[in-house]
Amino acid sequence: MRRAASRESDDEFASGALVALVVRALRERAPWLVADGDEDPAARRSARSALAHKRELLERAHRALGGGFVFGIGAGIGAFRGHPILDSFLRSHAGHALLGKWARFERYAHARHRTRIEQRGPGDYEIRHHALRGPAPGAAHDLFVLGVITALLEAIGVRNLCVSLVPGDRPLVRAGRRLAVEDASLRGSTDHWRVLWTERDVGSRPVAADLAGGEAGLAVRARALLAADPSRSWCVPDLAALLEVSPRSLQRALLAERTSYSTLLRAARVSEACRLIETTSHPMTIVAYACGFADSAHFSREFRATVGATPTQFRDVVRPPGARVGERSPPLATLLSPPTEP
Repeated sequence: MRRAASRESDDEFASGALVALVVRALRERAPWLVADGDEDPAARRSARSALAHKRELLERAHRALGGGFVFGIGAGIGAFRGHPILDSFLRSHAGHALLGKWARFERYAHARHRTRIEQRGPGDYEIRHHALRGPAPGAAHDLFVLGVITALLEAIGVRNLCVSLVPGDRPLVRAGRRLAVEDASLRGSTDHWRVLWTERDVGSRPVAADLAGGEAGLAVRARALLAADPSRSWCVPDLAALLEVSPRSLQRALLAERTSYSTLLRAARVSEACRLIETTSHPMTIVAYACGFADSAHFSREFRATVGATPTQFRDVVRPPGARVGERSPPLATLLSPPTEP
């Protein structure tokens, strides 16, 4: 019996940081709704929390304060600046890149629930929130997730953001302005959303030449773009478009400089992982997500191939027991230089 319960517990998880976000919002608005044991000081640093705990908190908030409050919880994400997961979202230069990160985040941070994202046109998406198995997420979960995605899009500066519930085109945000939400407008389905926006001004996006410092070579500029947003789901055509060259021209130029797209991407991600391991105490699962790796096994494999040690071994060297967060061991810094192809 105990073993079965353990398996169920291990498989029923949610993001620790998102649970901490819910607790924070309840404590600010209705502290009497926060029970003993709800607030775990380590939750915002934890990769995972109990799914049942998150569900109970959201349903408690929904019953007492309404759907509008639950949708608005995400607006408090600014309090989590400095957390690797939030920072990885804030590095997104475009809304579509952010939504790609959200889809990958769900695979790391939730046992059951996913969003199915369908693009209808530039900056025009339909999103459905569903369960992989078991019961549907429910209105409280639906509105919370939609609120977090909305807040992230606002934080990276998309323009003319519009968010509504489908069917019925029940608006929550119109032309970048949050609307007063009456619970009557939230009756019915809450798991199908329409999200539209205009991307932020081109001048506010990362420019490869600026990141690399003027007239740098193509490999240097490519490396700078990858390092600026290592958690993005990069591909050669996306990188080439930002560098204003064709994919084939980019690959030829990198080959001429004795490197490759895959080499530069791995170096950027491992370098960021080393920084987080040296300067934070976040679990390796959070580090892996924030640096763009598909999963923990992918992270460990790529890290070891580059550094010659596992992430845990690296942390043991750069931050031995008793060392303060941020203390570094200089010798391993030399391992971060991107290798060149023979």
